[in-house]
Amino acid sequence: MPGTPIVATAGKRNIVIRTGLQDAFPEDQWAAAEGFDSFAAVVLTGADGRNAGVLAVYSRNPNEVPDVTAGVLHLFATRLLSPLRALIGERSLRESEERYSAIFERSHLPMLLIDPISTQIVDANEAACDFYGFSYGDITTMSVIQINTMPPDDVQQELQRAVSKVRNYFQFHHKIADGTVRDVEVYANPISIHSREMLFEIVHDVTERHQTDYELERYKQQLEELLQRRTDDLIRTNVELQQTTAASDAFYENVGAEFRTPLHTIIGFSDLLGKGMVGELNEEQVRQIGMILDAGRSLEALVDDVLELSRIDTGAESCEPEDFDVADLVRSIAVGIRPAAEECELALDVSTPEGALPVYSDRNKVEQILLQLLANAIKYTDEGSIRINAAEVGTGAVRVSVTDTGRGIDADELPHIFEEFRQVVRQAGGTHEGTGLGLAVCRRLAEILGGAISVESEVGRGSTFTLTFPKRCV
Repeated sequence: MPGTPIVATAGKRNIVIRTGLQDAFPEDQWAAAEGFDSFAAVVLTGADGRNAGVLAVYSRNPNEVPDVTAGVLHLFATRLLSPLRALIGERSLRESEERYSAIFERSHLPMLLIDPISTQIVDANEAACDFYGFSYGDITTMSVIQINTMPPDDVQQELQRAVSKVRNYFQFHHKIADGTVRDVEVYANPISIHSREMLFEIVHDVTERHQTDYELERYKQQLEELLQRRTDDLIRTNVELQQTTAASDAFYENVGAEFRTPLHTIIGFSDLLGKGMVGELNEEQVRQIGMILDAGRSLEALVDDVLELSRIDTGAESCEPEDFDVADLVRSIAVGIRPAAEECELALDVSTPEGALPVYSDRNKVEQILLQLLANAIKYTDEGSIRINAAEVGTGAVRVSVTDTGRGIDADELPHIFEEFRQVVRQAGGTHEGTGLGLAVCRRLAEILGGAISVESEVGRGSTFTLTFPKRCV
């Protein structure tokens, strides 16, 4: 207890208080009540060198011969030390066995107690009996060799490794009562039970986990094989596609050249004939030659659009950026298109920012898109006006719109307006006009710019086509 002379022995082998015990330890009420005046003690140590107890003597009289008292205490301590140490060892062992027994019996994990010399299963908890499918009486008459699929010599070697603490973790295949084999992980450590050296084993059933790992590995291999096959297919398809693309490019280029040569002849001579350069023609002849000239120019436009789509589809077209002013480009295009608009008696309005609208994009593609949109606006507007509007969208994009007061587009046609060879009827009872490729080319070019093109239209009130693209083309 605190405040007693016993506490004063801490860190010392012996202590003697000759007189004045109550003055030295006023808090020791028991010593005061008994009238003790002197105290002597010697410390008892266990086998591990730790303090195992204190042998003490209280006296109501002063200690006149402290050396004699200390010597007598040491003599008694020597006689008491051996049985005291045995008693402490027995108590520690008993407490250890009680703890082991509690853990062993109550655990839900299979546990075995094995004699490493005979390999006999000496003890098994209820969880082990349930796992292996044997009764307690049966399993405790068996050898661990009977449940292990390893050769007997290998089993004994593993037991010795566990006894010598070389290893404490093992992976085995254990047979259970119904003949099936389970994958187990075993944690084994030596333990002393009733003075016998035993092996204490904890068994974990990992069969399902191993099966899952096996299935995952099998699926992984299947996926790798499938991926390899798909990769090989893609490589083969890519090679075939490149060959097909090269053949397609060559075909379109050859067809284009073959078409252009006679077309230029037809268009050139038709123009000469229509202008009377080779002699006077009557009115009917002029009209029919004009029809030939229009047909030739339409066919030339179709060839150009088909070749343009071919280049885009094969990846030959890409964004070739340069610094330019969109506002300046729009005004320049307006100057070039104005005569055609005035010829059709259409007003042409241009709206651009007062300052510059700089971008880093493909000038030629932007110009090509706007020219196509303006050509369509003039073609499908009988009266009224055409308006071009260029503006900045936020801080990273530009929007250019072309608005006309023309015939408009039916709502059913709008979702298909940018499809290839989609010829749109722009008036009630009208016919399909054009090749159906111009807007498809515009959409593809807008995508190359990193932008998009959209349309809003109402029949009889006109249409608005809007090109939106980033200021910087990647």
